[in-house]
Amino acid sequence: MQNIDLKKIAFFLWGCLVLSHLAYSQDIKLLLAQADTLFVQQKYTQALHQYEQIFSQTGQASPAMLLKMAYVEEGNGNYTKALYFLSLYYLQRPNLQVVNKMKEIAATYNLQGYEFRDVDLFLILYQRYYTYLAAAILVICIIWIVSLIVRKVRREYLPARHLAGCMLFLVLVLLFLNIQKADQQAIISQDNVYLMSAPSAGAELVYIAQKGHRLDVQQQQDIWVQVQWNGQIAYVRKQNVWLVE
Repeated sequence: MQNIDLKKIAFFLWGCLVLSHLAYSQDIKLLLAQADTLFVQQKYTQALHQYEQIFSQTGQASPAMLLKMAYVEEGNGNYTKALYFLSLYYLQRPNLQVVNKMKEIAATYNLQGYEFRDVDLFLILYQRYYTYLAAAILVICIIWIVSLIVRKVRREYLPARHLAGCMLFLVLVLLFLNIQKADQQAIISQDNVYLMSAPSAGAELVYIAQKGHRLDVQQQQDIWVQVQWNGQIAYVRKQNVWLVE
């Protein structure tokens, strides 16, 4: 009898969890629909408020939503937030138009960190589709190795070039799967941010940076973020940057 009651309680709690999740998802969809309507009506401030509410609650934003937030923030003169949203958009939909827009804003306000190389685009695409590429390569490897084993079992002739080709392919696969991923980046979120030589408030001051500069992130250490500034390692407090991830 006790086991039955426990099962009923567990099922009830699970049902409540599912229903609350569905209700939360519906609330987010409704809020997004309202924000899109406000944006179409050119009520940009209200739309931005709701977009930011969705972003803060879910930690996620669609490419379309990011573009709209960037558009409104740029119109409001908040170029730092505009660059942040454009950087997030670029991770999802890397394209030349967004690159040029970020370069334009960066040039207007004399900001560093918005240089782009062809290899950066490759690394972002590689990182984005890594799982699918790895799965496809794994399937090819399995099919190839199984076919070689079957031919060996059947005592069929295997040219040496087939084995050499298989080994070369495996080496290339290992190299491909170990390509260094694109560097994480951070955008300075406010003016007069101290870049230090070590993760300590008592360390030597490297530079006092203004908002909008974008830095390559090396690693994170508690409340500090290790970054690169003009080819030099520096540390900035995490609260003073927006991480692009």
